[in-house]
Amino acid sequence: EFPRINEEYSSKKYKYAYFGSRTDDELFLNSIVKLNTQSNDTIIKHFPGCLISEPIFTAQPNASNEDEGVIFLNAIDLQRQLSFIAYLNAKDLSVLYKAYLPIQIPPALHGITLKK
Repeated sequence: EFPRINEEYSSKKYKYAYFGSRTDDELFLNSIVKLNTQSNDTIIKHFPGCLISEPIFTAQPNASNEDEGVIFLNAIDLQRQLSFIAYLNAKDLSVLYKAYLPIQIPPALHGITLKK
């Protein structure tokens, strides 16, 4: 669901795409998938017990590689009944930053990041 790419590669041949996904035991999106469109290799980052938004890619300024940047998402932690925001390293989907908010924000955030 909700495929996203580095917007600098829009209308061009791109190598990486990012998607929201779900595990078999969940009804809603709870994972981010990075797909290498050339090799079909994937990296998957699960957020068990969470409802996540679509991934939003933001390129690193002066990036030399397509996947240099961060993935932003917001989510609801169903056990804690709170939302959090997170930034993931776009190369390996490791969590760079995660912060809980004192409220719930529906995971329906949409947007893109463009250069100035």
